[in-house]
Amino acid sequence: MHYFLDSGYRLLPVEAEHAVAVEGLHFHHHDETGSKAGIRPDHAPRLKRILGILDTAEAIGQIDVPGFKLHKLSGDMNGFWSMSVNGNWCVVFRFENGEAKLVDYLDYH
Repeated sequence: MHYFLDSGYRLLPVEAEHAVAVEGLHFHHHDETGSKAGIRPDHAPRLKRILGILDTAEAIGQIDVPGFKLHKLSGDMNGFWSMSVNGNWCVVFRFENGEAKLVDYLDYH
């Protein structure tokens, strides 16, 4: 199942055939009620913006938006990119063939 944040910052499911290029988005304890469970509510507006950027980008350069601190990861996360949400929280993803894949939201500490 794929998820997106709607205009009311609710996490909602999307059927696979309607899913955007952001595949594998994992928020802990997600459900189909539109709950923000698993995300910090104060992160919802920024997460919505990041997901919108990832959805529309066809090249990694289109994701490099000021303030999101886009950078390549190394070590165990080699091949992934990271965008800052707030503090230790970030969205990580792979960017392949013009699409963001294996997207995750996590606290890296």
